[in-house]
Amino acid sequence: MNEIIEKDNRKRKAGKLVLLCALTYFVSYITRVDLAAVLVAVQENDFASQQQAVLALTLTALAYGAGQLVSGWLGDRFDPRRVVLSGLALTGICNLTAGAFGGISLVPLWTLNGLAQAFMWPPIVRILAAELNREDYNRAVILVNFGGLFGTISVYLLSPLIIRHAGIRFVFWIFGCVALLASVFWIFVSTRPMPGLQNVRPDAAVCDEIEGGKKKKALLFALILLAILVQGVLRDGVTNWTPTFISDSFGLDSTLSVLSGALLPLCGAAAYLLTGVLHKKLIRNELLCAAALFGLGALAAVLLRFAGGNSVLLSAFCLAVVAGSMHGVNLILICVIPPYFAKKGKVALISGLMNAFVYVGSASATWGIPLITGEFGKDGYLDLCLVSAVFGCFACASASAGWKKKKKEPDGSNA
Repeated sequence: MNEIIEKDNRKRKAGKLVLLCALTYFVSYITRVDLAAVLVAVQENDFASQQQAVLALTLTALAYGAGQLVSGWLGDRFDPRRVVLSGLALTGICNLTAGAFGGISLVPLWTLNGLAQAFMWPPIVRILAAELNREDYNRAVILVNFGGLFGTISVYLLSPLIIRHAGIRFVFWIFGCVALLASVFWIFVSTRPMPGLQNVRPDAAVCDEIEGGKKKKALLFALILLAILVQGVLRDGVTNWTPTFISDSFGLDSTLSVLSGALLPLCGAAAYLLTGVLHKKLIRNELLCAAALFGLGALAAVLLRFAGGNSVLLSAFCLAVVAGSMHGVNLILICVIPPYFAKKGKVALISGLMNAFVYVGSASATWGIPLITGEFGKDGYLDLCLVSAVFGCFACASASAGWKKKKKEPDGSNA
């Protein structure tokens, strides 16, 4: 009886922890993607020029990527809850200030916001990996990522309404206030004991989970990081530029174009569920699973390139499948792999390193897509999606043979 009660208590504590992290990730996304969501409306509402907003988004992605390494290092060596608290407070301040000033001030403020956002995910991964066993962790990261998707959906659905009834500045003020409220809550959370966070052993090599000699490990790990980079190009590039693409291709007004962006995270939510089943039931090798998802994205990109130009619905669907498959890749490569390094104290660092490459890809897409579309039109953008998906599939498939297949220990803990 005592064992049953203890098990129920663990489940309740785990449920509260997952809910907390999911809500935090929700807040992280509403304060991160709000500028991208209103990109089409920025110039129309005299809030800033499109060039200023694009530069701000590009530098944000770079700051986020660089900050992942700092966040990962801090999250493995200090209390990760305080790292999350710092990120929430700073992103709230950045959003409130950006809403007050706009214009060229977006560039430094949104760069700082990118750094603040980097202090969210690696510490969250560390917390979950420390407090949950492998099976519970794999379920938890899906639910936490749902928080991010719902955050994106909320921004794309609410931003047009806020702009219509209150003005574009209130988009940043409202979401900034939510972040500050969340940071206050984390002040109380950070004082509660979490025994799993005391196990820190930052003394292992990065590539221990890859078979072979040093040169082979380095090559295969480089392929993984390159696959993560192109995943960032596709996931964030498609998400950020779908409203602009839809508006330019089919002549929809900015409000309808922004609303079309809400379809992408909905498809991402379905992708998380399907990816969880795919990985658990069919393809246990993480890299082979990621290769299959890249392949699905490539098929959708082919359909988009050659058949989507005449239909806004077909184009939106294909873009949603591309983005959704990349959410699945992100779940496998960024969420499932890092806990394999838990016993060596490298969870947050590996998560931060991988996430850094995601946002190098994101920054490349934010900066490069306008240049590509300006030079080659929308076909250049569609070709970029196709080539990126094919390369990601090749990179993951090539590296899959060298990735050690993990086995769950009898007690369900991390292998």
